[in-house]
Amino acid sequence: MKAQLLLIAYASVAAFVATPAAAENLRVLSAWDQNFVFNTTMLEPLLEKIETASEGEITFSTNGPEVVPTFEQFEPVQAGAFDMLFAHPGYFSGNAGVGVTIDAIDPDPTKRRETGVWDYLDEYYQKHGLKLIAMPPQGTNSLLFVTKDPLPETDTPFKGLKLRANVTYHALVETLGGAPVLMSGGEIYPGLQAGLIDGAAWSVVGVTDYKLSEVAGYWTEPSYGQTGTVVLMNLDTWEGLSDESKSIIEQAAIEVENETTELYTDLNDRERELMEEAGMKPTYYTDAVASQLNDLWAEGVWALGDEKAGAESAAFRSFAASKGMTPAAE
Repeated sequence: MKAQLLLIAYASVAAFVATPAAAENLRVLSAWDQNFVFNTTMLEPLLEKIETASEGEITFSTNGPEVVPTFEQFEPVQAGAFDMLFAHPGYFSGNAGVGVTIDAIDPDPTKRRETGVWDYLDEYYQKHGLKLIAMPPQGTNSLLFVTKDPLPETDTPFKGLKLRANVTYHALVETLGGAPVLMSGGEIYPGLQAGLIDGAAWSVVGVTDYKLSEVAGYWTEPSYGQTGTVVLMNLDTWEGLSDESKSIIEQAAIEVENETTELYTDLNDRERELMEEAGMKPTYYTDAVASQLNDLWAEGVWALGDEKAGAESAAFRSFAASKGMTPAAE
């Protein structure tokens, strides 16, 4: 009953915030604040391309975690209270657990489509009432931790530390000796400021956007892994669109995926400059840890997928490994 009441409330909010349009006005939920870099480099370019190509026949009204909290956004979109969702699959791993494993998949957008990985996940999400629209990647080695203090010279550098980490990071944090703390992005700054956490897992890009340089003195090197983002659409909304509108959306998604890959290579380099300018310093893992980071990350992601989705996760890993898109299970 509580869940039903929440969905009714979300539908009422969505109806209020949506702006009238002559044709299709789609209501979008984003897991991140309006000005955050993921929105400005991934979501907004996608929506702008669609609006332009449709000559204004498809428009969007976008809302963020101030309307629906980050970890509660999947069900309102699934139920049709909103039309689209832009988020990291880890934020709704309890609803669609296979999705989190995208972080262990080769981020090359062309390979994802040519090998059938993209279609596999599309079919999976459709079973949950959602259509996969886009998976804009951040390239390779796009993740790090920010910490208050430099790392000790040990192979368990997080021992005794509490680190903000969404579920996809938990295995890595624990392997390196730390205790993961689940927090949304917006809670990291006050958490570090108040001493509730000692550091935070984050993407390379976005550290200075969230002003984490004000409350954390270091970032970890080398960076590792990649974090996937997805744009999903309520399946009924998708099926209600014309073939022309679908084609416009699909073409825009392909363009944004390819543009994002190249863009984030430059943004990751620039972010390091910005962190240094803000007074932060790099802190380094031991060689033994550094050489394992990507493998530890991937295995942790797959372990989470298995925990959340069991046989479905194992089947997807087998398929992706057969296409050379992820390491095979040992």
